[in-house]
Amino acid sequence: MRKYKKPLPADYTGRKPTQRPSSFWQETDLQNKEPTLLELLEALAQPGCPICFLAARSVSRHIEAYCRDSVTDVPVRDHLRAANGYCTRHAHQFLDMQDSLAAAITYADILKKMIGIIDRTPDKDARSPIVNAIRRIFRVRDSRARPLLPERQCPACEEQQVSERRYLTGLIAHLGESAVREVFISSQGLCLIHLPVAVDLADGEKLRTLVNVQRRAWSQLRGHMNEIVRKADYRFTSERITDEERDSLLDVIERMAGKREIR
Repeated sequence: MRKYKKPLPADYTGRKPTQRPSSFWQETDLQNKEPTLLELLEALAQPGCPICFLAARSVSRHIEAYCRDSVTDVPVRDHLRAANGYCTRHAHQFLDMQDSLAAAITYADILKKMIGIIDRTPDKDARSPIVNAIRRIFRVRDSRARPLLPERQCPACEEQQVSERRYLTGLIAHLGESAVREVFISSQGLCLIHLPVAVDLADGEKLRTLVNVQRRAWSQLRGHMNEIVRKADYRFTSERITDEERDSLLDVIERMAGKREIR
């Protein structure tokens, strides 16, 4: 059973201040650049797909801002109510913010809506057996449950989609600049979730850079996979799997399917 840390009773929150782990923000020659460029440089210095890193951070900041500033904001609450709250993944991320007051206010509101809907749900026996049989024969979808379904997308998912597009567009736009190109060439490229969009956006030298970096990263990962398979052979069981090869198993999943926080 999953356990959550008890929120601090004084202010209902266990949030920590956001910190920037990169030195790019302190470099004087980059301080006049747009924030998206600096964020991309920061993300490219992290392990894994930079777009996954930035998108996941954008969602975390979105949920944190909701807890801090928007719990009583009427339009924001209307959106959350229409979405029946956050989706499964983001609802647990919301709970991880450890803001019990924000969670209680938000979901008390949503429960009020759902109770009203369920109270208005008609009795199943209200239709005659003949009508129900005809609906089954012609596969008519019963609309009785439709009011229980979300009317809008999870707001955190919307924020994620916007941020993914923004950072992918920014990456390709700045890939021709030496500062970004050099860091990108030394990175492990993008995950398979974000690569297709980048390939569609890029052309010319930018596309060649993207393809070359991706091929090198995938070839390196494939080499690790082949080594793990080889060492499973009875003839080579004396050879132990290295830490790098073991880490590559998580890496290959994140490269093919994106980080856990993304999908």
